[in-house]
Amino acid sequence: MNEQKKTNPSNLKKFLLYLPLSFLLIIFFLELFSRIFLACQYQAPFLKPQGIILHYYPELHKAQNTYTNKNDGIFDILILGGSVLHNDWGEVEKHLTQQLRKKIGLAFRVFNLSNTAHSTLDSKFKMQLLTGKHFDLVMLYHGINDVRANNAPDSVFQTDYSHYLWYAHLRNILKHKEMSFSVIPYMLDYLLITARSFFQSDRFMPLKVPKAEWIPYGHKIKTQTAFEKNIKDIVATAQKNKTPVLLLTFAYYIPENYSMKKFLNEELDYHYGKSVKCSVELWGKPADVRKGIEAHNSIIKKIAQNGSHIYFIDMNSIFNKNKTYFDDVCHLTDQGSSKFVSALIPEIRQIIKKQPGAHLFAAF
Repeated sequence: MNEQKKTNPSNLKKFLLYLPLSFLLIIFFLELFSRIFLACQYQAPFLKPQGIILHYYPELHKAQNTYTNKNDGIFDILILGGSVLHNDWGEVEKHLTQQLRKKIGLAFRVFNLSNTAHSTLDSKFKMQLLTGKHFDLVMLYHGINDVRANNAPDSVFQTDYSHYLWYAHLRNILKHKEMSFSVIPYMLDYLLITARSFFQSDRFMPLKVPKAEWIPYGHKIKTQTAFEKNIKDIVATAQKNKTPVLLLTFAYYIPENYSMKKFLNEELDYHYGKSVKCSVELWGKPADVRKGIEAHNSIIKKIAQNGSHIYFIDMNSIFNKNKTYFDDVCHLTDQGSSKFVSALIPEIRQIIKKQPGAHLFAAF
């Protein structure tokens, strides 16, 4: 009995010694397997797991890895928007590079960060992720993708768009600045978000197509506050660096005789040039989509009237609404893309001339 009592202190010491070691070992394996999971599931670099952001925004890669400087003699243009400006959906970037060479003739680079279904919030996040990068012009073209967010009940809709699972995951990445040191805090939140999306799927809406049963809720335009805040935040970020911002209203075309049946049968006044056709219903009911875009265009006009280093083109009023320019509600034909860029060039020329170091730009 006495011997057993004598050995107890020794056992306690061993326990106290192994407890922290066991804890550290558990942490090590949690970190290891978490990084392996992120690498396999999201192609996140094992040693730099914060690179998971490129799974969501692969278009950031060029901008993040290109050295830019205001005195390098190159005019750097950052483009933010949705699919209309993406190369898979139109020829805007192609025409822009051609006309910049032909009509302005300066050395330039175009960083086109536009992508399918991306809203003003995506553009805001991208601007945050490019903090410290220099651009000579930021061009912003949004209006329709935010409209989709209206297709949710009031009890579900959130002004920060957190009723999209997409943005819940993105915010989780942006929140965890410590990911280069440890991914465990990020993974804990990731698991909570995943669990919530499974058990409360009725609280989230898809990114690219509204839920059919929620489309009637789209008649109430709830996105004005979010749209305005996101645009203003992007402008404010640019203005900190005294970077000019070019704001554009959103050009769209919904024929008066529009119906889903006529659209699918190609009976409407659209060009139908794209292999993938986007019906208006991808964003909501036609009347609601029209109302939403007009509300957003009004906000763009209002913001453009206030603040320094802001330039503006009423792109929606430039286009005649017909199949010459529109493949569908918003995507442009080749002629439409050319007309879009032709409206940009005079404004870009004025922006360049007003730049403090305009004389530095090569061949200008």
